[in-house]
Amino acid sequence: MLPRIFALGVLIGGVAALGADQPEPKKSPREALHALGALVGPWTGTGAPFGTLEEKQKGFWTEKMDWGWKFKDKDAWLVVNFDKGKYYSAGELRYVPEKDHFTLTLTTIKKEKITFVGTIQARDKTNILTLEREEGKETQRLIFTFLHDNYIRYRYEMKPEGRPLFAKKWDVGAKKDGVAFAGGEGK
Repeated sequence: MLPRIFALGVLIGGVAALGADQPEPKKSPREALHALGALVGPWTGTGAPFGTLEEKQKGFWTEKMDWGWKFKDKDAWLVVNFDKGKYYSAGELRYVPEKDHFTLTLTTIKKEKITFVGTIQARDKTNILTLEREEGKETQRLIFTFLHDNYIRYRYEMKPEGRPLFAKKWDVGAKKDGVAFAGGEGK
């Protein structure tokens, strides 16, 4: 009787070990990008460089973004077009299941294509998409903070080689067009 119980235990342990070795199923691009679906639609943003009040006023700009979905077979991605963007004219946000990260390829106003890579983190009710790229001897970073379905902020930072911290360079706050900024029950 004892050998049968031992054999049953080994069998159950072996099945459990096989199940533990199985990798988690990968998210599809649609599933991964669902967290960023609130981006879809037109946005109006205002940007300014970090610095003194005078530097902020001198470098202030407004821009419009229009985000939308693209689909092909089982693939999905988000595209963005900038109107009067100070730094970018268009972009494409994709999820790469094999590497479990996002890529944001942007077209600069000088028609250069640059790609940032990163991940999304959920903090309370806020999603934060942090993307980085290496350019020469510096690291560049874009951080998108999704504060509400109708308000986002994104900022650009850079860190020269040998420096421990990123320096904030500019920031854009954007509100979704056609959606009230603040809602309530009218009390």
